[in-house]
Amino acid sequence: MDFDDIDDIDILEDDRKKLKIDAGTRLQLFIKGVTIPVTSIFIGMKTDEYVVISQPAPFQPIKHRLVKDAHLVVKFLYEGTVSAFQTKVLGTVSDPIKLTILSFPDIVQNYNLRSLKRINCYLPIKLLINGEIRDGVIRDISKKGCRCKVQPGDDKKSIIKGKEIAMKCQFPGIKEEQGIIGRIMNAQELDNKKELDVGIEFIKMSSYLSSVLPQYISFYSPG
Repeated sequence: MDFDDIDDIDILEDDRKKLKIDAGTRLQLFIKGVTIPVTSIFIGMKTDEYVVISQPAPFQPIKHRLVKDAHLVVKFLYEGTVSAFQTKVLGTVSDPIKLTILSFPDIVQNYNLRSLKRINCYLPIKLLINGEIRDGVIRDISKKGCRCKVQPGDDKKSIIKGKEIAMKCQFPGIKEEQGIIGRIMNAQELDNKKELDVGIEFIKMSSYLSSVLPQYISFYSPG
């Protein structure tokens, strides 16, 4: 995402002087001329004056761009909504810890991206199959389904195409664990013989998760 990309989003709301964010929130930074992913952590702020973030990473490849008055876009996920604002570097602190000071944004934009895609991820899940809880990990996810690595348990044959299952997962930026009803679309044994690769179609989820999941995918999609 660059400055011009702000025109390619569906604006839900412009919150002038309302920066809603928790300490420890993961940030994505978009700096003109930088093509690699850059991340940081929100530390704190003084309303109308400045925002404090951790030193962006990776730092060495971008330090020549991250100078005083350099402009950037900050993007983050808060309570299921993707937000972004434009800002500039006011300065840095190196002792006792490395911090970057940004100008306080005039406007914070909350939005939906128009194009949604499947994204790679690592989200621990629990699946209920035939009354047995199986541990697994979501490897990639879209609005309509996901692909998981699943512990087969005692009965591998219970994980078959067409079977409906219940799933529970904790999404970053969402406080409560989310439940989903899904249908197994395909399953095959991985090379290690200890796990199954399972494709799942989402059948039913809460209206809240239905609205939040596209925001989550938008946030973690590459800029």
